Amino acid sequence: MDESTHSYIFVYGILRKGYSYGLEKQGGEYIGPARVEDAKLYHIGWGVGMRHEPGKLAKGDLFRIPNSLWEHLDAIEGNGVVYTREIVNVKACTSTGIEVIPAWAYFHTYPGMRHSHPVEGEEWIQEGRFAA
Repeated sequence: MDESTHSYIFVYGILRKGYSYGLEKQGGEYIGPARVEDAKLYHIGWGVGMRHEPGKLAKGDLFRIPNSLWEHLDAIEGNGVVYTREIVNVKACTSTGIEVIPAWAYFHTYPGMRHSHPVEGEEWIQEGRFAA
């Protein structure tokens, strides 16, 4: 794939592989399971958000997507309001081993939102929703 037309993205909610809005269904190439250091996942309503948190670890998936998807993804994530897209170093399990790859990720930045219920362990349940 041409890197000028594609980007890497770390996802941790319903955009993950196998979920209802999985990026593999939208033209994305699944790279493998991945994690972001100094970040933590939190329950937010029926979904999840990622926040910066030193010493913590967020787990998800790494994809390579066509750049033509950014307008759609930014719209559904509320980029700049609800979530903000940032580049982070992602540690991913790829076909050639463990690699650190710079990738985009959405951080939950909505002002005044409480993040008191962290996602722990493997709380994933059907359709990308989380156990309460």
